[in-house]
Amino acid sequence: KEASKMVVCAYALLFALPGIPCIYYGDEIGMQGYRDPFNRGYYKWWDKDEYILKNIRWLSKFRKSHREYREGGIYFVHTSWNTVAFVRYENGNEVLTAVNRGSSPESFVYKDKEYVVAAQNYIISVI
Repeated sequence: KEASKMVVCAYALLFALPGIPCIYYGDEIGMQGYRDPFNRGYYKWWDKDEYILKNIRWLSKFRKSHREYREGGIYFVHTSWNTVAFVRYENGNEVLTAVNRGSSPESFVYKDKEYVVAAQNYIISVI
C-alpha cells in the first residue's frame, strides 16, 4: 500500500506540473516492468491496483477541466524535505497543489489559510 501511495504522489506531480503527462500502458493499474523481454507483458485486467487507477482517473478529469493545469503559469509557495506546494494560475484563477512524500503530515500557510497534507498523499484545492 505504501508503494501505491508513493506512485500516486508522483502522478499528482506529473499531472499538475507544466508539460503533458505521459503514461505507459499498464502504469494506471500498477503493472510491474521487469527487464527486457519481460518489460511489459499483456495487460492484466484481473490484477488492478484500484487505488492507483482511481487517482489517475480523477487527476485526468481534473486536469482536463482546469485550464490552469494545461496552460497556466506556476509559482511555488512551500518546499521542505518531504513536501512541495505550488500554484498553477490562468486568467485570475488559481489551483493549489501540494504533495507530501513523507511519513508524517505536514502543514503550511498560503494566503492566510493553513493546509495540512497527510503523509504520502496530495491535496488539490481550487482557490
